[in-house]
Amino acid sequence: MMLISATCQAQTTDIPQPKTVSIDNIPKLDRSVKMTQPAFEAVTKQINEIPLNNKFLAYKIRLPSNWASSNGKLTDTHVDLSKRILGNVVEYLGPPVMDIRSSFRIRANDLTYDVSAKDWFLSYVFSNNYLLEGMDITSETRVQAQYVMVDNGNQYRVRAVAEITGPWIILVDYIVPVDAWDQEQDIAKRAMASFSLANIDPSQIEVMQTFKFVDIAQFNYPSSWLLNAPPITSIERMSASLINLKGTTTKTEYKSNMDSDILMDGRIDVSIVTKSKDVKIDKEIVLLKNQMLAKNLVIGDLIQQVNGWPYHEGIIFSKIEAYKVNNTEGRLAGYEQWVGIFETPGRYYFVRLLTVGRQDDFLTWARNTKAYKTVISTLSPVAK
Repeated sequence: MMLISATCQAQTTDIPQPKTVSIDNIPKLDRSVKMTQPAFEAVTKQINEIPLNNKFLAYKIRLPSNWASSNGKLTDTHVDLSKRILGNVVEYLGPPVMDIRSSFRIRANDLTYDVSAKDWFLSYVFSNNYLLEGMDITSETRVQAQYVMVDNGNQYRVRAVAEITGPWIILVDYIVPVDAWDQEQDIAKRAMASFSLANIDPSQIEVMQTFKFVDIAQFNYPSSWLLNAPPITSIERMSASLINLKGTTTKTEYKSNMDSDILMDGRIDVSIVTKSKDVKIDKEIVLLKNQMLAKNLVIGDLIQQVNGWPYHEGIIFSKIEAYKVNNTEGRLAGYEQWVGIFETPGRYYFVRLLTVGRQDDFLTWARNTKAYKTVISTLSPVAK
């Protein structure tokens, strides 16, 4: 199971010892405050701005009245930026206390692939070795969280919002020195609760393609995935595959060696089987296992059962499970096999995902599972 944890390098009595946080068991964000809303408004000012004259960056928030904008002279004196972050587009600074101060910043990152705000933010926290203290997931496109970071021997507690708008993710931080947290936490919590983007960009992160099994069924998938659809010789059994190529692997390289798992970071297989007296789910599962064995893959321990995903109203039964993958050749250690079984009155749908594991490459795993979710949620009869 993927663990999101961090070890703070400079210890103070304010910071608890690092805890191991499962991605499926993230602590709830502490929203408790003692300061009333009128008291908060009395010591803060309303800010409404349109950074870089981009309407999709327009935002509003209430910040302390004595804070000042950096007026474009943006600095990162106590921020270890992720390589995926393009940089500050907004920064406000509080009055200095000794040689450190609280601050507010907005950064923007160009998203290349379709991932949820939750998974992008978890990858950001994990890759920077921050200590995640809590998170609330508002939607697929917005999360609010709290984490602790260390810079130059100083600890900062950060109240954050990550929100996807079009092909961008906006990362918003209210940064407070740990020693000042007790005095400033109510303002930080209320300030970040007051933050909102004025306009959400409706454009997609990735262009979606649609694949159709003749006039029977269809699904959508991100255009960055390679489609492999053998000619349909019988509507009783049909299949198609989607490939997320590894690194700089080209489509030509993959097509010349389509059985090579080492050339891909993820693979989604969709099979449709027409119901008949000879077709039984148990036999189909055995067939799937035998197909995996032919590739030296063996289903390992159950990782999780997946619930709550949307799917077409015509589906009368669904089940999705994720397993560890054991490979007899040792090449896919750490990979996962997701198996989805769906039933309609006339057919069975089997949707499998082979993905790099969450422990080994969390962001790639998140990209793969998001594409898998897209396929499942759009799998439906062809519109007549």
